[in-house]
Amino acid sequence: MEGILIAIGMMALFALIGSNRFVLLRKAADKAFLPFDKLSGEKYRLLQKDVSASLKTIDKEVEETEEERKLKELESFINKAQNPQLDLNQKVKAENQVSQMLYSLTKDGNKAEGRDTSLFKPSAGYKEIEENLKVLKKQYNEAVLDYNNAVFMFPSNVFALIFRYRPRTTFQFPEETPEQTKRKFPGRK
Repeated sequence: MEGILIAIGMMALFALIGSNRFVLLRKAADKAFLPFDKLSGEKYRLLQKDVSASLKTIDKEVEETEEERKLKELESFINKAQNPQLDLNQKVKAENQVSQMLYSLTKDGNKAEGRDTSLFKPSAGYKEIEENLKVLKKQYNEAVLDYNNAVFMFPSNVFALIFRYRPRTTFQFPEETPEQTKRKFPGRK
């Protein structure tokens, strides 16, 4: 009887330590997200102004181009990303959508004959904000990688299932290929 009580006590202690580890890892990821969240609000306000200005220059009489469609889609992604009711994973996914659309609008594919023919031109302060956000995204991804590894690896994955700890979404960098991202985050789908 004493052996059973000792075994139960050890299991309870192991569960408590495992749960505390998850709480610490999750808090570290949340803490890494806070500065990004604040700066991204500034980015979205700036982009919204830039997208609106670009859309106003469009001739309504002419058939909608691919770039115009992308600008409208970017505008909807920005509005979605600014929704205060989104949880952390949804905010990360929304930022990934905004980043991917921005990348497709501003990459070299929009240049014809050496001239920039793009309708969309980000404001002067945008580049600096984006560089700061890139650093914050990398810090967040590192914290999430530690957390997600705990969610997926034995024996901590047992506690993740019991206490319903779910993996977090990481930021994607559109300039990277999927293979580069998989090498950095092998547990990602």
